[in-house]
Amino acid sequence: MFGLRLSGGAPRVSPWIRVARVAGATALALGGLSFAWAVPAAAPAAALTVVPGRVVGWGYNASHQIDIPAEAQSGVTRVAGGCNHSLALKGGKVIAWGDNTFLQTSVPAAAQSGVTAISAGCEFSLALKSDGTIVAWGDDSVGQTDVPSLLAGYKWFAIGAGNRSSIGLASNGTSQLLFRWGNGPGVIASPPLVSDGESAQDAYVLLKKDGTVQVNGTSPASLLTPPVGLTSVTAIDAGWTHALALKSNGTVVAWGDNGDGQTAVPAGLSGVTVIAAGGYPSLALKSNGTVVAWGRNDRGQATVPAAPAGLRYSYVAGGVLHSLGIVSPGVPGAPTGATATAYDGAASISWHAPASDGGSPITGYTVTSTPDGKHCTTTGALTCSIGGLANGTGYVFTVKATNAAGTGPASTASPMVTPQAAATAPPTPAPTDESTPEATASGSASGSAHPSASPSPGGSGGGGGLDPMLAVVLGVAIGLGVALLAALAFLLGRRGRNKETVAAATLPPPPPDEPLPAAKATRRPRTPKGPPGGDTWDGPSAF
Repeated sequence: MFGLRLSGGAPRVSPWIRVARVAGATALALGGLSFAWAVPAAAPAAALTVVPGRVVGWGYNASHQIDIPAEAQSGVTRVAGGCNHSLALKGGKVIAWGDNTFLQTSVPAAAQSGVTAISAGCEFSLALKSDGTIVAWGDDSVGQTDVPSLLAGYKWFAIGAGNRSSIGLASNGTSQLLFRWGNGPGVIASPPLVSDGESAQDAYVLLKKDGTVQVNGTSPASLLTPPVGLTSVTAIDAGWTHALALKSNGTVVAWGDNGDGQTAVPAGLSGVTVIAAGGYPSLALKSNGTVVAWGRNDRGQATVPAAPAGLRYSYVAGGVLHSLGIVSPGVPGAPTGATATAYDGAASISWHAPASDGGSPITGYTVTSTPDGKHCTTTGALTCSIGGLANGTGYVFTVKATNAAGTGPASTASPMVTPQAAATAPPTPAPTDESTPEATASGSASGSAHPSASPSPGGSGGGGGLDPMLAVVLGVAIGLGVALLAALAFLLGRRGRNKETVAAATLPPPPPDEPLPAAKATRRPRTPKGPPGGDTWDGPSAF
């Protein structure tokens, strides 16, 4: 019902009290009021990203405060619960439903654009705009919607609606002022010491920037003393008579009145990202999108409905007797089948899409190497490459998918691959001086010399051997020369042995296995006879 809302849509503000803290910020919660601030003015809770979704409600519904209107069935990023009405923030516009006796659900035109935070009081509503102004509407019987004027240079950056009073925090960039209007004092200097008399609780809870908690006030006594050793707190939230603290390790600590079990934190509760203290119950949103509730449940306000199929809770808030949540798409599942192929100082990785996209389309993938932690990303493709890897080192790779809800779990690691330097081809030998154009072309085409060839005589010894045709021609020429020399020697020797013998055709020697032919008898010339009449022959006859 009550609570402070921060610029940027503070996520840790509940209808009773929701408080957030970032580095350098201090948060205060007061029985029905809460706020947070930073120096300079900032939106401490803006770091919490809520996936747009639809509103669900449970608990008391006499005024239709959990009858969600059609407009709040999508795109909502914040909710707030009052006594008998509910608020939602969608794209800078406030949506309201439930009891409208005091016009607390009649959203003015000024709150239908540019709104960054909302807060629901008991019968009134507040909206903080991006320009640093506040819009208030609903019950103004004690001035709870009379927003005070600011000093020159100050702008609002945090709001909180209580039972019958309001709180706002303003900054000029270097200093802050806490304002309280309605049924109470007008200005409280920083550091703020605030009490909400309308809630009948004169106490506040302060979250200091060292992560410790301080409680001041007079009642209830059980709320005034936080647990001993409470440190590392990142958010606080106070209900009617109890308070919650969220620690940096995701665990919850509660103290104060426990008449309805509202401070009996379930054993083993961990992984919490948002806390909400309603009128008497307590709520915790876990990182896996589930909500755990405990405490008073007489109207079903602690009976959290299961999120619809494919959706998960991304935000919770508590009213007096009802609770609200936002259900949004979840993160994708883990990709499967990751494999990798190694190259010189690089690897190419491929994978399969996860079985579930979490209810929202996958917008990208991130691949991480082990070791070195190098990355590559895609906007939907199922493969990418990583460079700068060390050759000779074994690498495995994991893949994560991302959608509008966030990044899902990592895939199983790929099989290990080891990048290696690229193999270097042997150099092509330069042709020798004796190489013909044909030999040079052959060497260039093959990329290597003939390993069995011997260097040609007089060559440099650095290239291939003689061309085969050239070798044949040279061999024939040498053979003919030898034959001619032999023939010449034979003729000269015969001439010396028989100078007077008339040269005659010499038969070639017979084969070794045949007998030599018998020599013919030499015919002696005969004495010619003279013809009758005393004539004689002029010369010897060949017969």
